[in-house]
Amino acid sequence: MLFAGSRVLFAMSATGLAPSGWGTLSRTRGTPIRAIWLVALSGLGVALLGRGAIDPLVAAASITLVATFVVVCLALLKLRKLQPNAYRPYRVPTPWIARFAVAVSAILLLLSVVGPSLEHRQGIPVEWGLVVGWVVLGAVYRRHVQSRMI
Repeated sequence: MLFAGSRVLFAMSATGLAPSGWGTLSRTRGTPIRAIWLVALSGLGVALLGRGAIDPLVAAASITLVATFVVVCLALLKLRKLQPNAYRPYRVPTPWIARFAVAVSAILLLLSVVGPSLEHRQGIPVEWGLVVGWVVLGAVYRRHVQSRMI
């Protein structure tokens, strides 16, 4: 996540979803230098907070990665139904096997992430609070950006 973060910020700034300054490229290397610094300093700040702060953040990142994996797989299945004649360089010989494999993989990934966080039994685990808070913050920010673009 640390390596991809600067590229995500760069892409978001190019589309107007993040401040344009984060997309500033280095003259010598052509890399998004401000985004790299932002991600690096954020990572350093979290590392200085210690293991107690890192563990819930890593668990929250894992939960969101699994959710993203599931959503992408479902979107691909939906696209196959909506655009059955679209060009595809590879066709799965028996589609039901792919659907079954996606479902089983998604369930196993979800259980591997959700299971340990639910063992706390002391209310809502911190990582789930982080995920919900991040989703709410993202939705509010997206609405704000969309209202500015219209």
